[in-house]
Amino acid sequence: AQAPLVLAPELTRADLAPHLSLLRDAGGALGVAEAVDSPDWRALRGAFNMGFTPNALWLRVRIERPADSPHEWILEVNNAVLDDVRLYRHTADGTWEEHRAGEDIPRDQWDLPYRNPAFLIDLADANKHVLFLRITSRNSISAQITLWRPAFFGEASRAESLAYGLLLGIYLTIIVIHLLFWRSTRSVVNGWYALYVVNSLFHILLSFGFLQQYTGMPGRLGDMALSLLICVSLWVGAMMSAGVLYLAPRMPRTARWVVWTRAALSAITALLSLTVSYATGVAPAQLAGVIEVVVLIVISLHLLRQGYSPAALFLAAFGLYCLGIV
Repeated sequence: AQAPLVLAPELTRADLAPHLSLLRDAGGALGVAEAVDSPDWRALRGAFNMGFTPNALWLRVRIERPADSPHEWILEVNNAVLDDVRLYRHTADGTWEEHRAGEDIPRDQWDLPYRNPAFLIDLADANKHVLFLRITSRNSISAQITLWRPAFFGEASRAESLAYGLLLGIYLTIIVIHLLFWRSTRSVVNGWYALYVVNSLFHILLSFGFLQQYTGMPGRLGDMALSLLICVSLWVGAMMSAGVLYLAPRMPRTARWVVWTRAALSAITALLSLTVSYATGVAPAQLAGVIEVVVLIVISLHLLRQGYSPAALFLAAFGLYCLGIV
């Protein structure tokens, strides 16, 4: 068991990872009472990052609330694309209180109209409490799990909305500018760059839950769209990078190899994600994306040593971004 979280009166938020215990539920067959009594609980080591798994994952946190500490809290699971997230708490009358959120749960059943699963908790009794989370997902399972005082959660969400609004505004500005460049100069690379940024923009809107929050998009449809964006980005990124590097005039066979292998990988992984499962297509696409970035950096460094100026421009413009992808 992990050490309990003590809710000191001055506490405004707490990362629950150091206080979490983990139970893997193969096949997702356990009910909450069976999970509570399982002997297989283990202390969570480090961050909650489990990757792709067909299992249900249970998390347990023990909380101690002194009498002078606030009793109203919000528990946030900071991952907008988890399919089914359930919070359980044993009430004073001996029943289990259940809260549900996640992409497969209708939004009107969520405790809060927010992009991430977030649960309202009233720890009315000033004593020890135990909370249980059950998580299943077609996507990779990882999240920061935080307990908030409601007022501070509100402040943080407003600041977050402002930051994301600025980010999305920058994305839209870049898209419009490069579409205008493309139309006025007929430079193909501007069109590919605009398409790459559009792909990235919708990737953000889906992976951070904004489209789902404001449109009520079903979870499976959101996963399908997100998987296609991830898979197609291999080909679009290769076309854009080859154009910025002016690779075809300098290394025509390498340029063809980079573009056509990425086009094939995009098609294969997209088909796998649509016909088999999200993870079957997305996991190899993400690995191929890392390999693509490494190949492009190696090619750029090779050309830079030869004094090829487009390689210097590519590394200056995209070097840090490529490292961020990796």
